[in-house]
Amino acid sequence: MSVYVGKDVTVKIQVPVDGEQRTIPGTSPYKVTLTKGPISDRDQDGVADEVAHVSVVDGSGNPVTPIAVNDTTREVTFGSGDAGKTVYVTYRYDVDPFLAQELTLEPKQGVEGIDGLGTDTIQQWAFLLKEFSGSIKEAVKQGEDQQLKRIEALAAVHTEPYGVIVAWNQGGSAVKVGLDKVTFPEGSISSPKNSPVFIVTPFRAMTAKLIA
Repeated sequence: MSVYVGKDVTVKIQVPVDGEQRTIPGTSPYKVTLTKGPISDRDQDGVADEVAHVSVVDGSGNPVTPIAVNDTTREVTFGSGDAGKTVYVTYRYDVDPFLAQELTLEPKQGVEGIDGLGTDTIQQWAFLLKEFSGSIKEAVKQGEDQQLKRIEALAAVHTEPYGVIVAWNQGGSAVKVGLDKVTFPEGSISSPKNSPVFIVTPFRAMTAKLIA
């Protein structure tokens, strides 16, 4: 099965940030402001400003639970018992491709043959985890380096996986799909290479779900 979206599609790439260091103020309000934003809907349930959108640990790796998160302002609020602590916040932030033109999405399931010891004869076929392959095609944004920096960010290695949220209109109804555990195995490819007009970014995702 393939899904192709062209007109009126919106794409949000959720770029991970691993363990950003912040110090909680010693007095109220016990808020820290994260560097990147807006904060992503990390659990991809369509609900904004959830504590689940970040994970926080202290210097010993012990979990620290915030009491509130504001995705738009990038603020994470803690309780008075955490005042003065140095914490490490893992989260994702949203970036938007410039003038996304096309997006393809195709579920695939790999199959691998298993041979017996001492023989090249396949004894059994193993069905691997299903993955969702696709690509995002976007226009090149001339005269600014913001797009280039975002493309470079996709090539970085993170502990936290990337996410992608895609929304489009189908038959008068809004459709929103969340892709998680996303990788960009080839980075972004310019077309044509010498004087690019488009950038194509292939991706692979391990999970996909409809968002209400």
